[in-house]
Amino acid sequence: MPLTDRRAAQKKAELLEQLRAMELPAQTFTDWCPMLDDQLLSLMVGELCDRLRLMFFGNLAQDWSEFVLTDLGIYRYESVDIGPESRGFQCRQDLEDYLHLRQLRVSVEQGADLADIVPPLLAFSSSNPYLCSRQSCLLFQIAQQLERSGELEQALLLYQQSAHGEARWRQIRVLEQLGRDAEAYDQALENPRQR
Repeated sequence: MPLTDRRAAQKKAELLEQLRAMELPAQTFTDWCPMLDDQLLSLMVGELCDRLRLMFFGNLAQDWSEFVLTDLGIYRYESVDIGPESRGFQCRQDLEDYLHLRQLRVSVEQGADLADIVPPLLAFSSSNPYLCSRQSCLLFQIAQQLERSGELEQALLLYQQSAHGEARWRQIRVLEQLGRDAEAYDQALENPRQR
């Protein structure tokens, strides 16, 4: 029975871990592949390109291929007049703040320790309503994660800090789970517009 190469079925992270375990010395591309006459090129302006993409699209979910397909007329979007007051970013600091919040969100998604993420997220401050809503959304997501894992007091604190549309109802739910029914009742009767 012929042996098959299992590397094709392995994930990149597994292969990288196997390579790291071998503790091979750092080498140049030419040292690794002396018989090849090819050149290895590395893109060194990735962060700049991300900022340009963010300024153009207003998010990092879309990429340059979408830009090209739109320019070629393959993708068609409705034309919308966007005035200066309705733009997501008003200054360079808004871009930096967006990238900071995005990095915190990516860390949450990758399973980083929430104790390292929550303090800078709570300390975040911006006069940009779009960025404040992104902060509130991330606070809400972390609070949900804490609630699911049974850390109700921490979840309650984050729900209280979040301006997310459902945060108030989740606070009531957590208060009920904590047996603080009077507070839950008061919270349910409170007019959200008075906050």
